[in-house]
Amino acid sequence: MPIGEGNISWHAVFRALGELTSKPRLILELRDKAGILTSVEWLRERNLAR
Repeated sequence: MPIGEGNISWHAVFRALGELTSKPRLILELRDKAGILTSVEWLRERNLAR
């Protein structure tokens, strides 16, 4: 499923990561590579990715 579909609260995930004192890496994997660009667009539109 592309990022933004489903029921994960991505804003809450990124907010929690932003509160950490370390600099974690977040790796998102999609089963279907056709959803990659849609996922990137969704994250960028919400200022969750550059």
